[in-house]
Amino acid sequence: MGIKEVTVTSFSDYLDTIKGCTADWYRPTGLNPWFRGQSDARWPPRPSLFRKAGKEHDLTTFFIQRAAMYTRDRLPRSPAQWLSLMQHVGVPTRLLDWTESAAAGLYFAVHPNDDLDAAVWLLNPIELNRLSKITNLPASDMDPVKQSYELAFGFSKPSNPSKCPIAVSPTQVHMRMAVQSGRFTIHGTDKRSFVEQFKNHALAAEGHLAKIVIPLSYRGAMRKDLDLLGIKHSALFPDLDGLAQELRETFTLYHT
Repeated sequence: MGIKEVTVTSFSDYLDTIKGCTADWYRPTGLNPWFRGQSDARWPPRPSLFRKAGKEHDLTTFFIQRAAMYTRDRLPRSPAQWLSLMQHVGVPTRLLDWTESAAAGLYFAVHPNDDLDAAVWLLNPIELNRLSKITNLPASDMDPVKQSYELAFGFSKPSNPSKCPIAVSPTQVHMRMAVQSGRFTIHGTDKRSFVEQFKNHALAAEGHLAKIVIPLSYRGAMRKDLDLLGIKHSALFPDLDGLAQELRETFTLYHT
């Protein structure tokens, strides 16, 4: 028993692997597998908050107190909206980013040009939620997922927060979340990584959590394949910063 791991060496191999891994999954109409690209294949999927020392309530409190002076947009109105905004701007949270786009997941794995094997993690969100006795993808303001969000703020002590991560339909606080087909898992009272929680669990044994490895020697070819398909930085980050990053990457990709 353990987490299934497959190594791929081309974009077509990557797609075939996804099809093979998900062939027997139950997936409601319109729901794709979830993908998480990581530039270092050694990293287990784990929220940034739990990878660093620090008090969660201090982070959330300070952010709420000071955020208003930096934005002209309407401020969040719920713990879920606040945590989504914090995740978007890079504050460590108990949220973990996923995407419903296989291409976007691969893009985030092979960019930037790190000298490491990369990985795309593959997740069946429906099966993950069954562990918390949820049969669909709940919105971020519904119980029991609402209580997992409340853990981050200390407004009140949740009566029955989930121990396991829960797949949620996130509050979209920025256009990037829409174009990236962004999704979240919110992590509850168990702060361990996906690997630590599920390596000996049926979720992994039945193939609902898997790891696709892209060796270092094939990362460049994968980046060029994505570029040919129009999966560029400015498509996933539709702003001037995204355009500038794309130009830097293109210059590096074709001039090295």
